[in-house]
Amino acid sequence: MNIPLKITYRDLRPSPAIEAALRAQTRRFEPLRQYILRCNATVEVLGRHWRGGHHYNVRVAIAVPGGEVAVSRNHDDADIVVAIGAAFDAARMRLEDHVQRLRRKVKTHEAPLHGRISKLFAGDAGFGFIETADGREFYFRRDNVMEPRAAPLAIGAEVQFLEALGTESLQARRIVAGHHRI
Repeated sequence: MNIPLKITYRDLRPSPAIEAALRAQTRRFEPLRQYILRCNATVEVLGRHWRGGHHYNVRVAIAVPGGEVAVSRNHDDADIVVAIGAAFDAARMRLEDHVQRLRRKVKTHEAPLHGRISKLFAGDAGFGFIETADGREFYFRRDNVMEPRAAPLAIGAEVQFLEALGTESLQARRIVAGHHRI
């Protein structure tokens, strides 16, 4: 199945070579064709560049379920095929991102936890414990504290952190000291 492609030329005569380049780039979308309703490509010459060659603008608009993926790329090059390739590469990346969101395969980041330093032990290793509002206690080492000089740790200090997998107890990693909503 071919992806429906509408080509618009601005300040440029239609050319079989340009059309062939656009259709070849559109065929690269074939693995994702079930998500594509139509594809519009606009090729425009903005003028001659002072170094020689033309200044091109290539716009690719792909209609997809739930919206449109659109990319516009200006390109200084003597070869319009290079400008077309750059625009379609950017459009493909945006289309793949959109498809990932549709498939709900977007990576989510875990929300940071909040707590207060409840115990702090100095020494060679330097470690302590963070207590959360729900009463859980997390072990941490000083090397897990981000920017330790910016806000020195003290008992009762508010911190934000991520939960880490520990072998025997709850552990904290990526600890950021400072005032956070708890």
